[in-house]
Amino acid sequence: MVGKKGKINNVRRLGVEHGDEVMVRIVSESRPVIFEKCSARVGKNLVLELHIDTDEANAGDIGQMQKRKS
Repeated sequence: MVGKKGKINNVRRLGVEHGDEVMVRIVSESRPVIFEKCSARVGKNLVLELHIDTDEANAGDIGQMQKRKS
C-alpha cells in the first residue's frame, strides 16, 4: 500500500497498518461482492491494489474491471 512518492498518503488516509485485516467491497454491474478478513501488507515497495484469484473474480462477476487511480 506504499509505493513511490505520494503513495504513503493512501495508508494514512485509510488508517491501515501492516497486518491489519480489512473488508473490501467491490461494486460490479451485476453482482456486488464483499471480501472480509483481507490481510493488508504495507511496505515501501508496495502499491494500493487487491489481488484475488480467478474463482473469486468469477463468483463476483468482476472480470476485467478498470483499475482506478488512487
